[in-house]
Amino acid sequence: MAVLDLNHGAASRVAGYLGSLMQSVADYFAHRAVYLQTVNELNALTDAELRDLGIYRPEIRRIAHEAAARH
Repeated sequence: MAVLDLNHGAASRVAGYLGSLMQSVADYFAHRAVYLQTVNELNALTDAELRDLGIYRPEIRRIAHEAAARH
């Protein structure tokens, strides 16, 4: 006679959810690191250097968001 293990299905769903949650948190921190590094590096440049790159200082945060999204 077969015995149903009703808890096994719930446990695997919880494990899957926790794995997905941990991956989401890791992705968030990886994207955040790219964003912050980009902002810091661009802010370290002079206005003349930024101009040479075709970047205006108010665009730095947008560019950093785009860089993080591509990561």
